Amino acid sequence: MEFDGDQKVRIGLTHFPLLSLGPGVRTGIWFAGCPLHCPACIAPEWQDPLSGSEITLTRLLSDLLPWLSQSDGVTISGGEPFAQPKALQQLLNALRAAGVSDILLYSGYHIEEIRERYPLHLQNLDALIDGPFMAEYESRHPWRGSGNQKLHILTQAEELLQRYEQFQKYIPNRRRLQLIPRTGGMTVIGIPRPADIEELQNGTV
Repeated sequence: MEFDGDQKVRIGLTHFPLLSLGPGVRTGIWFAGCPLHCPACIAPEWQDPLSGSEITLTRLLSDLLPWLSQSDGVTISGGEPFAQPKALQQLLNALRAAGVSDILLYSGYHIEEIRERYPLHLQNLDALIDGPFMAEYESRHPWRGSGNQKLHILTQAEELLQRYEQFQKYIPNRRRLQLIPRTGGMTVIGIPRPADIEELQNGTV
């Protein structure tokens, strides 16, 4: 697919350094808009398809480039990235062209549906965390929002295989949250436990 820099994409947030969703120091990209509307979603502000800001891919990449050279990888979340499939595919291709070797993506869809509908997208992913957020299945893993979600390692690169497989073998006993100031409040980055959410709502952290 030829790159179309004028392609519009609606983005909820970009952030560097991202320390809580994936291995190493990463660049984070959150797509805006999600048709799944999972109950108790941890990012309800990005469910609305008109949330965030609409920009061109050229502008987005220009904003990201200073961070990418300092990053161990890129994490893409949302919202639901596959709600904007054309823009997502163009972005993945552009990130690869920019030299990004580690891309982790979060989706509320299961990998089987993604393989059927978006096989070319998967070719440009190194890892995928799939499945809808289900609050009744508490996750003990710092990267997964609920226990039903799975980490799928897609890369064939030996270094990345080792990097991700260590998180398949055991459950880290510590998770990390980042608080990002925004107009009218704060955005929480990471996977909060129910107790963390209560403390944040009560202002006790």
